[in-house]
Amino acid sequence: MEQMKAKRGGNELADKVAACCQAWAAWCRTREFYMKPGGVNLLARLQGQSPPEKGDPIRTGLPPNARNDPFMQHFNGAVHACKDMEKYRKCFKAFDHFYNPKNYPNHQLVKQIVAELGIGTRTYYDHVERFGKAAYLLAPSIQRASERMFSIPTREIVAELNKNKLELLKGISKN
Repeated sequence: MEQMKAKRGGNELADKVAACCQAWAAWCRTREFYMKPGGVNLLARLQGQSPPEKGDPIRTGLPPNARNDPFMQHFNGAVHACKDMEKYRKCFKAFDHFYNPKNYPNHQLVKQIVAELGIGTRTYYDHVERFGKAAYLLAPSIQRASERMFSIPTREIVAELNKNKLELLKGISKN
């Protein structure tokens, strides 16, 4: 993280993107609070799967303490949309490694992922930043689309469906 900050300097957008990506990584770690973990049966234990950790809120009986930021849902959608874009494939691998809850904040494996991608260390951090910025800039568009989709009154949707249904029935009866 320090290498990215030193490289960025005082860029306000880059700082916002990095903060959003860190918040997203934390948000991803808390999604498991919303569902009960499945039991670990004998076969799963033999395959090396372990039961939930002792600090797990479900096991301790403590209420989960997770920030539920609505923007994170849209940012998460943007991350997954960018992940599917061909031009961001390599960038996503670097981004996922950097912010993945399983790796975060362990960055000792950077050399390994750099070798796997066939890029330099500086390029690795550029990929992380580029992907984060692309997702950050796409998230408001996804948010607006979502708001528009759910802001259409139900009455209008039903009227439109009935109109289409009548037109379809008229077309069928003519044949």
